[in-house]
Amino acid sequence: MGMPILPLQPWDKPGWSVILGTGYEVASAGITDPQRAKEVWDAYPMTNMGLVCGTVRYASHCIMVLDLDVHEDGADPVGELVRWQQHTGIKLPPGPTVETPRGIQLYFLIPEGTGPIWSGAKWLPNVDVRADGSYVVAPPSVIATRRYPGRYPADKFPEGWAQYRFLDMSGTPYYPRPSEFFDDLENAVAPAALLEDINSNRNRRGKEAAYKAATGHTRAPRSGRVPVAYYIENGIPKGVVQWDELWAIAWSVHHRQTPQETFDLIKHIADKSPQNEWDPWIDGYLDIGTTGKTLWSIVNRCYDRADRHRGDEIDQRRRAEFHAQRDKETAEKYAAALTWLDNLNTNRKDK
Repeated sequence: MGMPILPLQPWDKPGWSVILGTGYEVASAGITDPQRAKEVWDAYPMTNMGLVCGTVRYASHCIMVLDLDVHEDGADPVGELVRWQQHTGIKLPPGPTVETPRGIQLYFLIPEGTGPIWSGAKWLPNVDVRADGSYVVAPPSVIATRRYPGRYPADKFPEGWAQYRFLDMSGTPYYPRPSEFFDDLENAVAPAALLEDINSNRNRRGKEAAYKAATGHTRAPRSGRVPVAYYIENGIPKGVVQWDELWAIAWSVHHRQTPQETFDLIKHIADKSPQNEWDPWIDGYLDIGTTGKTLWSIVNRCYDRADRHRGDEIDQRRRAEFHAQRDKETAEKYAAALTWLDNLNTNRKDK
């Protein structure tokens, strides 16, 4: 077996703890023994299948996948990828393509000797990278779309099911033999320039595009500051990854506020933000710790990280920049007040 496969929950995407146990790591949990794979799928035939991505040392073929999803924000991931190729001059080789319930996946072979590859969301708008530490749902897996009514529209999947399928060059579903799949994969070696661009830009491009589309604002190119004032007034729109923004807000203000003040701020912004039906806001408690998706866990994780990194050169420079800017603004306001007083006294003397 050339690629490690991951047993996933029947009709769903998460890894199945019945087979994998708890606390497993994706990079080392994949099955490469054909006999073991046969035993698993003979015992649990409805098990979905995932392919482990990234630079896996025990795999004969390491893959990286570009996951192109169409969301409600209207972004065109295929068009974004075409424009990226035109802008950079990097040509992507054709290779295995998979139809997913919300778009397509493009498979690439990682060259031998390649270092770590970043994995995450929004490398380009609505284009995610599946590499080190992640996996993709692979054909012929089936998803029960009825479990996620807001994510998979009922009009597109009236029966409540969606299958992952391979597509040929004409976009027609087909079922390749293993030898055909590996031949296609070996012809789709990921260009070194593509991997370099992914590691250097990560999810910056996608976030900037989401900001501009959703708010009309863009972050400062170097500081990466979030538009806190805009969020206080309007909330965080759906076109932006809201949990990421709440963390960024908390981190941008924590050095000049108490934890309670930071919580009150992100709670106010969360209350004004449209919530996803399947992922509502939860306040949590002050003693909830640093894990989980609650507003207090965001605050606690932020201050915990600050305590661990206090004295760090970057942290010191950021604090120095903040205090210098505050001192500059205070001096300017003081100078303006003196000018106003001088003008007021001059006018009184003239009278």
